[in-house]
Amino acid sequence: MKALRLSAVRQLEYRACPEPKLPQGWALIEVKACGICMTDIHMYVGEFPVKMPVTLGHEFCGIVRDLNTCEVPRYHGIGVSRQVQVGDRVAINPLLYCGVCSSCLSGRPNLCVFPKALGGAGDVVIDGAFAEYTAVPISSMGPMPDDMGWDRGAMVEPVACCLHGIDRSRIKQGDIVAVIGAGPIGLTLVQLAALHGAGSVLSIEKDPIRGEEAKKIGATETLNPEEERFDAAFQTVTQGRKADVVIEAVGSAETSELALRLVKKGGWVNLFGVAPEDAVFPCHPFHIYYDEIQLIGTYALTPDAFRRSLSLLGSGRVDVKHLITHRLSLEDGQQGFDLTVNRVGLKKILFPHSASG
Repeated sequence: MKALRLSAVRQLEYRACPEPKLPQGWALIEVKACGICMTDIHMYVGEFPVKMPVTLGHEFCGIVRDLNTCEVPRYHGIGVSRQVQVGDRVAINPLLYCGVCSSCLSGRPNLCVFPKALGGAGDVVIDGAFAEYTAVPISSMGPMPDDMGWDRGAMVEPVACCLHGIDRSRIKQGDIVAVIGAGPIGLTLVQLAALHGAGSVLSIEKDPIRGEEAKKIGATETLNPEEERFDAAFQTVTQGRKADVVIEAVGSAETSELALRLVKKGGWVNLFGVAPEDAVFPCHPFHIYYDEIQLIGTYALTPDAFRRSLSLLGSGRVDVKHLITHRLSLEDGQQGFDLTVNRVGLKKILFPHSASG
């Protein structure tokens, strides 16, 4: 089979590799589509250390081609009763949980003390889905509806991460929600905040093209934080109020500081964006204390968010077609990474068996 391997920092190789072996309880997946995530970029440019060579790619879906199990198990934890079969169309939750640590036992497996990840960021990174075939635990699969396209299947994982972020943001009906950043994740958060009942959703984005996309997908207003009259414009659209909830979806010190400036007393700030590990920003503890600011983070996804993401994308309640701007073959994966690093377009999806899915 062919795979796109990260062999060194900023070095990708498209080459032949042996098909993965299947441990007990694992399945062989013919990868149909896999999205490029900013986590992939962080590992690609060396901001997240990872043992190389490695096959990245964790936002994916495909077809079950083989099973290594003594008995045919049922889909695990996703609310369906039918059994796993060769030929099933599935999306994948790439986080592998130990199931016995304090985090897993308390219902927060995304914070597993011994995390492993299929092609993503974790203490242990297992070869992922920038390949024609990959191996996954049967318990990590979720069945896709027959009419659900492969591009939507590749979006199940990122939408699930956003759902987890919305859960943690405590949005109430009628709230003013500000989302900083209008990349694929920020735009998904805008749409989900609107679906969750926010009274108004403000997209804070310096790129005017992305700002227009935010309006198409659910934002009531878009504001450029680099404009001189940004503060006045923000006060105008909120009628003199600050935001009830601010979700930072860029991953920088500057935008994290901005999030704290935009939130009301008693409001919630969710640092959702993945900042470099050494990033720092000035924060006044008195401000957090005196205004009772709820400052939280969101990491990855939960099994429940994965289940709900499959439902929302399968039903069409969440629309991702505007987010996908580039569909590329696996062989052209380097181009997809370059476009992402240079912030050209929005979501890039690689199709290992074709360029169109």
